[in-house]
Amino acid sequence: MIEVINLILIALVISFTAYLGIKVYMSKSDREVNRVFGLLCIVFNSWIIVDHFLYTDYLTSSQTFLNRLDLAIVSIGVILLIRFVRIFPKEIFPLPRWLITLADYYFVVLSIVTLGTPFIVESAYQQSYGSNFNQGPLFYVYIASVSLLALYVIAILILKNVMLRGKLRTQNRLVSYGIAIVVVANLVLNALLPLTTGTFAYSRFGTSSIVFFVFLTTYAIVTTHLFDIRVFIRRTIVYSTLLLVVFVSYSLIVFLATSLFQSGVEGTFDYRTFIASMIAALVVSVSYDPLRRWLQDRTDKWLFKKEFEQQAVISGLGKHLNDVIAMDEALEIVMQTISHVLHLHHAVTYVFQPAENSGIAVKRVKQTGYSNTANLILDDKDFTLSYFSQNGQTLLTQDLAMDVEREKILFERNKNKQDGQLVREHAIKQAVLRKLEQLDVAVAVPLQLNNQPIGLIFLSEKLNGEGYHQQDLALLELVGAQAISSIQKAKLYEGDQMKSEFVSIASHELLTPVSAIEGYLSMILEEHIGKVDPQAEEYLTKVYSSAKRLSALIKDLLSVSRIESGKMKVVQQQLDIDKAIKETLDQLHFIAENKKLELIYHQPYQALPPVWADPDRTAQILVNLVSNAIKYTPSGSVTITPKLDPHTGMVSISVADTGLGMSKVAIQHLFNKFYRVDTPETAGILGTGLGLYITKSLVEKMGGTITVKSTEGKGSNFTFTLPLFKIETSLPSA
Repeated sequence: MIEVINLILIALVISFTAYLGIKVYMSKSDREVNRVFGLLCIVFNSWIIVDHFLYTDYLTSSQTFLNRLDLAIVSIGVILLIRFVRIFPKEIFPLPRWLITLADYYFVVLSIVTLGTPFIVESAYQQSYGSNFNQGPLFYVYIASVSLLALYVIAILILKNVMLRGKLRTQNRLVSYGIAIVVVANLVLNALLPLTTGTFAYSRFGTSSIVFFVFLTTYAIVTTHLFDIRVFIRRTIVYSTLLLVVFVSYSLIVFLATSLFQSGVEGTFDYRTFIASMIAALVVSVSYDPLRRWLQDRTDKWLFKKEFEQQAVISGLGKHLNDVIAMDEALEIVMQTISHVLHLHHAVTYVFQPAENSGIAVKRVKQTGYSNTANLILDDKDFTLSYFSQNGQTLLTQDLAMDVEREKILFERNKNKQDGQLVREHAIKQAVLRKLEQLDVAVAVPLQLNNQPIGLIFLSEKLNGEGYHQQDLALLELVGAQAISSIQKAKLYEGDQMKSEFVSIASHELLTPVSAIEGYLSMILEEHIGKVDPQAEEYLTKVYSSAKRLSALIKDLLSVSRIESGKMKVVQQQLDIDKAIKETLDQLHFIAENKKLELIYHQPYQALPPVWADPDRTAQILVNLVSNAIKYTPSGSVTITPKLDPHTGMVSISVADTGLGMSKVAIQHLFNKFYRVDTPETAGILGTGLGLYITKSLVEKMGGTITVKSTEGKGSNFTFTLPLFKIETSLPSA
């Protein structure tokens, strides 16, 4: 039984190692590191197979050949292992080509000598624990050679772990742990112990250490995107485990069900077996999909961060940004989303503005995760700004570092043939790289609109040490586009805010002299201060009328500015709406009489309860609606009708006229700023188109609504609502 389990485990290790080697090789067969890793997996598998036969009695007659083959495979493995650790994940200790070639030839010759002569393994014999051999005259040369090169491998791994940074360091650390375990285990079990004890009884455990290399390499693949085959490995783990669970479950169900049905029954084996199989198939078919989902969730949590759905991320980000206008808030949402989805240490966004000499300068900086923000400042002379203003593609810092390193080597080789422009560009890249490393930036996302730089996003390494793969970069492109849209929207809003602020200030400044003019004219015309001849009085009356119109326009502009800036104050209190309507009608009945219109008030039979409203704003609403109705009614009447709706807790006030009316198209735009109905009938009627916009804003600010119904040639009916006054409404919130 133990032998069967051992064979199954060996088969699983060999199968997975072969699968790993093939996938790595096929993913990018043009890369040397992928090719070497694939060959290394073949050598490891060959070593496992040969070593297995050395500790069984299947091929006792071939023990000498198997021992020689085993050591020859180790020699080839050393060649590949040295080459692999030298170039993985990137080469930082270049060796002369002649030295590499010499080492390769040495171990090729050593492998041939080991396999084809008795100089290393003279003869082999069987012992209780497995195979052993008589050492040849060059055995110690073989052991010394392999040991020295194994120690060289360990030294390279240690130095790389010290010198590499970021994702490369994480990848190297994980894989080097596996390699170190294999090297140290075999140095001790296949070299040190045989030399001191003369026995190879424990050497098979050295071969078993390959399992650690396979496991840690797989872990590096699924967590750091090593060799870019993470998806393949993930699917393999999920579905291999799933099939194993299903197989075991199915077998167990069949066994139990068959035993149950066949208990004490003779001659019914086929029928009962069929029933048991049907039950097992039913159980497996029902449980397969839930089991698959559960297993996939477990592997997501165990091996790597859960994959994100790109469309869901972009859709969610878009919904959040749609409700935001302020730039700081929009940038905060963008960075928090990226940091959460990609699991980042920190992020920073720069927003640009035009500077002198057609340059750019940083207008705003928004960061998350940085403890020291002093280094985040980029002045207009910083090479980083000019570099990314000219290079609009997403950039990985490690790619820039490799580019700088390649250029450095090229310049060293061609010291006498250096182009001044290329040298300057190289110096700029070096400065940018230093800045990126200073800020611990792993990827930079330039934000450009119509080839003009408007911003820049810097993102750190991920918390789990993963690198940025293609899916991440595709997501960043889409997020960058949404960031550009949000920045532009915020800039337009800020520009609009500046215009509103200007209008507000200008309105305040204009209102004072206009009010003075209006007051003095009123005193002259209405209080008869001094004698004014009829001709002058006529002129002053026209000036007074124009001054009142100008005053009304300035007040409307001031109201619009306050509404848009959020500075319009509404002080709601208990209000007698019946009294407010009557005061409005008293104020406007002279205008209606001048046009020979009937001003009708349908007072309710029962007194209306008080409403919760601002008295001044309510009066403004009533004046706007009633004066508008009078203005657009050539003949007939204007009717005001208040009504209580106890179900909604609101009082509605309708203002109906028998005037010109409006089309359906006009009604759709009626409450927009500066909109006026443009018909031949309205051509001579003066107005700013702001009254209804202000009215709607005030009604909604007090918790009400406003609607309109109209028919061309028959009149219009405006209805607005106000909430009822309640005792709890007036209490201050806790």
